[in-house]
This record gives sequence, structure tokens and C-alpha cells, in this order.
Amino acid sequence: MIYSNASNLEWVEKSNYIKGKKIGKIIKTTTSSRNFKDFYATKFAVGTEIFSTNDKNTYTLIVEVNGKQIIYIALIEG
Repeated sequence: MIYSNASNLEWVEKSNYIKGKKIGKIIKTTTSSRNFKDFYATKFAVGTEIFSTNDKNTYTLIVEVNGKQIIYIALIEG
């Protein structure tokens, strides 16, 4: 899945997401869309931690950068 920063969306701001369990961390930063794999990123440094949210939905994640929590939502195709 591809995730997009949703922290500026009004409904996300009103949603009181809470950081859940650690899912993993970024293992590679790349600008190439070829061979893009899980835990690769285009905007985050290697080692950036990724967490689930309190809604237990795989379509919402929290990424922690410099102590700040940023909400990401999956982009659904189709």
C-alpha cells in the first residue's frame, strides 16, 4: 500500500488517533517507484519508526519524526 500524509485533513485532525504498537521502521529511502517494497519510503530517513493507531485499521498509521506524530492514510486504488 502507498500512504499519504493526512495530518492536514480536517476529519483526521478531529479523529483523536493514538499511537499503538510499533509495526516497523523504514529500511530504505528511495526516489524510484521500481521495486518499491514494504518499509521503503520516499520522504523518511532510514530508521524512522512506524506505528499502528488506536482504531486498529491498517489504512491509518502514525509515523514519528523528531518527536512529532504524523498521521498517514492508505491511498486506495480502484
